[in-house]
Amino acid sequence: TLRARCGVLVFSGPGLSGKTTSIRAVTDQLTAEGRTVVAIDPSFLGTPGILTLEKSASSEMDPYRTGLSLRPDVLVFPKIEDSKTATEAFDAAARGILVLCEIEAAHSFAALARLRSLSVPDTQISEFLIGVSSQLLVPGCCSICRTHEPIGWSDRRRLAQFAWLAPVPDALVSSRGCPACAGSGNDVSIAFFEFWRMTAAMQIALTNRGDLRAVARQDGFLTLGDFGVRMALNGLTTLATLDRYLPGWDHTHTWQGKSHSPQNSEPGPPIAGKNVA
Repeated sequence: TLRARCGVLVFSGPGLSGKTTSIRAVTDQLTAEGRTVVAIDPSFLGTPGILTLEKSASSEMDPYRTGLSLRPDVLVFPKIEDSKTATEAFDAAARGILVLCEIEAAHSFAALARLRSLSVPDTQISEFLIGVSSQLLVPGCCSICRTHEPIGWSDRRRLAQFAWLAPVPDALVSSRGCPACAGSGNDVSIAFFEFWRMTAAMQIALTNRGDLRAVARQDGFLTLGDFGVRMALNGLTTLATLDRYLPGWDHTHTWQGKSHSPQNSEPGPPIAGKNVA
């Protein structure tokens, strides 16, 4: 994806999920390749290798127009929250610039819905959107009080539909809380990711109002829920954490992502997932 010379690459997720950090990692790679990067996002002020434009209260400078005049290879936009910014991002892509931008949305397909709600036409999305990533920060298990407990029948049923990811083990990790983690049961945050590309098949589905998620699946797309299950099966987080931060991960994939809060809540009653394996 980073080999693309033009187009729009969207980084999505709820607030405080690390979207700007991810964009910084990408710009580090692009500047190392010798590409000229201009940011019209003031949060990039002082970033080595990036020229950042900031509009002051006393200036009539249009950061977007000024950025275009510098003929950059890459243009980093501020968070897309209105139609004007969304339109400018796709306009820059049409001019042959690689655009990096972020948008607040629960998951990657919610980000696509937001672009549509901001009056970006499907024709432009199909032509210039490279892909959409989404990320979410969730608490990981404390390395001190982490233990393994047998999987109950209802949780085994919920995990059965993910057998294609990994075999369901006999036990999963649990953390009860200890002085080292201040009783929270977690001492680290884990980033969950998902990403899909605008392939030819996705363009057709977008034009025909088809099932974009199903088409992305055929290209290897994994949802945040899939990623979370893999982390739970690897002993890095718990199913209770998935229930809290990705409600519905086990049956509908229509959850609303939540940002990581330092407080833990008790998980609700388990919901038995339908075995589709």
